[in-house]
Amino acid sequence: MDARRWRLYEMLKPKLDEEPARELVLALPAQPSELVTKDYLSSQLTTLEARVVDRLTWRMITVMGAWSVMVSSAWAVVLAVLR
Repeated sequence: MDARRWRLYEMLKPKLDEEPARELVLALPAQPSELVTKDYLSSQLTTLEARVVDRLTWRMITVMGAWSVMVSSAWAVVLAVLR
């Protein structure tokens, strides 16, 4: 435990008892700068949504293109057989 967390543990120990104070202090991140903020998560979610929409759009275009080729080919076969 670093000095900052140790001081917090020492302050909490008389109020919470030893085990709950230790669990609380150890639950805190060692590097608070590594915490994720709501703004960061929101921006990442927006980026992810954009990527998913883009990927789904391209897949839909591919499926529609394949479907068009398949239907066109089927009609060509039907017309060739009927002639």
